[in-house]
Amino acid sequence: MTRETDPGRLFAYGTLIFPEVVSALLGRTPAHTAATLPAHARFALREREYPGLVPSDGASTSGILWEGISPGEFEILDHYESDLYECRQLAIFPGAGKTAREASVYVVPARYRNLLTPNPWDPARFARDHLAESVAHCERFRRSLADTGVC
Repeated sequence: MTRETDPGRLFAYGTLIFPEVVSALLGRTPAHTAATLPAHARFALREREYPGLVPSDGASTSGILWEGISPGEFEILDHYESDLYECRQLAIFPGAGKTAREASVYVVPARYRNLLTPNPWDPARFARDHLAESVAHCERFRRSLADTGVC
């Protein structure tokens, strides 16, 4: 699936599960709901406060399904996520008993999996220790993209 046919859905499992972070990056808070991604696990990254996601049989990762993401907003997100992640189209489940929906998901490619720790990423710890700093960073990041004309 290309960005032109993308349904405008993003499954977030890390810092982008926080509406404050998404709003700082996009300048708005899109519609969202809780969702689950099967067969993938979320781990802390070495020397970073954000996680990485990798395929993992038998695992399941909870997160947020963001809806109505425009191509321009995906461009911002692609720059934010950098080459540390690959954007893939995967089947996610938005709530109990609902059918799978395809969404964009940023996954750590094989070449960077050595950066993963064996430890799960803790969203509550991130919220307590790093959320405010991350929001400020995202606001600066968005302004820098606008200033350089990238997005």
